[in-house]
Amino acid sequence: MDKENTPVELTNYLVQGFRRSTKSRVQSRFKKSTHQLGKGTFGTVYLGVDQQTKKRVALKIDHSSRSQKSTQSEVRALRRACGLEDVIQFIDHYEEDGKSVIVTHVAPGCEVFDAVGSGVSEAEAREIFEPMLHAVTTLHKANITWRDIKLENCMWCSKTKKITLIDLGLSAVDTETFDIAVGSVSYMGPEVIDCLCTGRPYRGVAADLWALGVCLFAMITGFFPAMRADVSSAPVVAMAAAQEQAMSGMHALFKLYGRSCKFSPELAQLLDQMLQINPDKRASGDDLKAAPWFKL
Repeated sequence: MDKENTPVELTNYLVQGFRRSTKSRVQSRFKKSTHQLGKGTFGTVYLGVDQQTKKRVALKIDHSSRSQKSTQSEVRALRRACGLEDVIQFIDHYEEDGKSVIVTHVAPGCEVFDAVGSGVSEAEAREIFEPMLHAVTTLHKANITWRDIKLENCMWCSKTKKITLIDLGLSAVDTETFDIAVGSVSYMGPEVIDCLCTGRPYRGVAADLWALGVCLFAMITGFFPAMRADVSSAPVVAMAAAQEQAMSGMHALFKLYGRSCKFSPELAQLLDQMLQINPDKRASGDDLKAAPWFKL
């Protein structure tokens, strides 16, 4: 049949039929179980099976009211991350009953949040954090800003000693600055908290490195350096005052809490580089990887 001579109504019917057929084939390929792997702000992740390969997969079903553009942004980040070491790998994306379904590999191990419990030793933290830092800097070099770094979004496999970054739902590709604050408040840098109130833009990579610093601090101490890093909050004021005098923000923070800082000098130095109140003074990912703490 010559398409140029086909009525518009019939053409549309054929196109829609093709889409339904394709959608049906994709849906039938992946079988969802009732077992939940996790639940976040935007979706619930279920264990599933790829009927073609007979391998386990993770099915993230969107239950939020976020826009189609946001879903497309997540899929774009996952596609960009394909082949990157230590990042969850994308398989497919389709819609089911009006909801977005993103299919990925299943990350081995458990959340770092569960692995560290109420705190671990520096040596134990180093074993987990070094691959975390490597994975995030790999994302950044691929021009992906994560924007949702937290202990719950990193999987740790104690057998293989490997990290897998999961949930790129708030990630952005090829964007350096942002004027919308997203993520978990306890992991947001002062400039991101400021953006919440003023809409003032912030640099995504620097904000990611702050969040990584929060992860490392919490892994060892079992608590956050600040529940909300507002520039007027006591922890941020204390750290900023010390940093302006070229002193350790970590020691100032523990003094504020009425405790002595038990960190090794090398760990205090690393955290001071990551938890710099001024984002322009935060060390780069490559500089952080060369920190003396990793050589202990």
